[in-house]
Amino acid sequence: MASILKMQEKFISKAIASIMLHSADLFRVNLDSVFTLIPSVIDSLEVILLSKDLKIK
Repeated sequence: MASILKMQEKFISKAIASIMLHSADLFRVNLDSVFTLIPSVIDSLEVILLSKDLKIK
């Protein structure tokens, strides 16, 4: 996920924004394989939350 985010241009895609918005539902279902997504989600959240002028592309 983090590779799709373009930090230097301060843009994220609508798909990433939607995934981040609905990712709580993914973790709520308690599937074993969903835990492999946690590092990518955390990296993406750090990029999104630390950037002030973020625009959705």
